[in-house]
Amino acid sequence: MKTIHLISIPILILVLGAIAIFVRCEGGAETKKITDLLTSGLWLGTRIEMPGLSSSARKVFGSDIKLSFQKNGKCNVNISGKNYSAKWKLKGNEIYIRGKKINTKGDLNLGNPSVEDDIPILKIHNIHDYFVIFYREKDVLSD
Repeated sequence: MKTIHLISIPILILVLGAIAIFVRCEGGAETKKITDLLTSGLWLGTRIEMPGLSSSARKVFGSDIKLSFQKNGKCNVNISGKNYSAKWKLKGNEIYIRGKKINTKGDLNLGNPSVEDDIPILKIHNIHDYFVIFYREKDVLSD
């Protein structure tokens, strides 16, 4: 009986280790997919929203807001011709952007590649008190 317990414990440890590695790899693959999507090109903030208001970013800011992500965790935000450097980080589908003049969070909807018009959307929660809806530049220009 003691032998069975001695054999069972290492097997249990191996199984738990394998599960942990599998879960970590799965999360890593999803994070890589999101990182690749975010860094695939320029994102344009074309729509703004707040309770009771939905408008184009051009009406409010004079131009689209531009957001570019780099794989090294840095990003640049251009609002009304002013550039802001920041750092970004992922937690699931949430993106945190932190810098000297910008501190915000966003949600990424990856879209469904099997649906023709379902494209990735990034919604940043607080840029000058507005929710800003971003689309990849190539998706906006392909319309």
